[in-house]
Amino acid sequence: MASIITTAVIPAAGMGTRMLPAAKAIPKELLPVIDRPVLQHVVEECVAAGIRRIVIISSHAKPAIEKHFRPDAALDAALTANGKLSLVKPLNDLLARVQIEFAYQDQPRGLGHAVLAARTAIGDDAPVACLLGDTIFLPDAPGMPLPAAQLAADFTSLGGTSAVLGLQQVPEDRVSRYGIVEGTEVAPGLWHLTRLIEKPLPGQTTSRLAIAARYILPSGVWSALQALTHDTPPLAEVQLTDAITALLQTGTVYGRVLSSSRLDIGNPKDWLLANVQMAQRDPELAAALRLLK
Repeated sequence: MASIITTAVIPAAGMGTRMLPAAKAIPKELLPVIDRPVLQHVVEECVAAGIRRIVIISSHAKPAIEKHFRPDAALDAALTANGKLSLVKPLNDLLARVQIEFAYQDQPRGLGHAVLAARTAIGDDAPVACLLGDTIFLPDAPGMPLPAAQLAADFTSLGGTSAVLGLQQVPEDRVSRYGIVEGTEVAPGLWHLTRLIEKPLPGQTTSRLAIAARYILPSGVWSALQALTHDTPPLAEVQLTDAITALLQTGTVYGRVLSSSRLDIGNPKDWLLANVQMAQRDPELAAALRLLK
């Protein structure tokens, strides 16, 4: 069954303070993991899932993101003259397969507020994939789908009206760092969710299922997010988990345990580990790492 998800929103407007000073002039989403920026990995995941239109939520203080995803005729000409066009061919081929647009969030008002910035571009009637721009995934085994494809398939097979969230099991001592879900497993790895708890305190839940930076959101999310902005004090954060909780009152929300491993790029340690883990998947790079031991 072909996926009905053709559009994605990628929030990438955050200041990246945990990556300072590296992220002072270069957005953390453009820091490289092996040979290309984090955000390019995320766009590639979208394209592999059949998504052909992406709205990146950026900030006017981060023009480098927009520049990276715009064709650069002068660069292409210079590289062609030197016989080095192959250096940018993968990026040019990617840009030829997807329409990338930009919307802006210039105040840090939460993930829900960032997603809502894409509403005008996407429209009220379209479901959308949401992929956080500072998180990438590696499949747990060859041939396993990445999250965007996995969740889009669930969304389609479930009828195209239910939210579907990517999930991962986390250790008990990390539960308070994530949005945690509760529910009933209705098929292997597929959960019918009944409750979402944002960064729960000890004792608030026994669940270890965390929301893992990937979402498929039905069209009803737009009105739910808009309602939250009306009920939220000016400049306060608008949380996506609150909008999804609102969807629980009128519809169904599912979660899928992902068949991929999450690589966060939120701080220097995690960024380094992401590079090492991805390098270990490449025979040449893995051999170089072994020489360092």
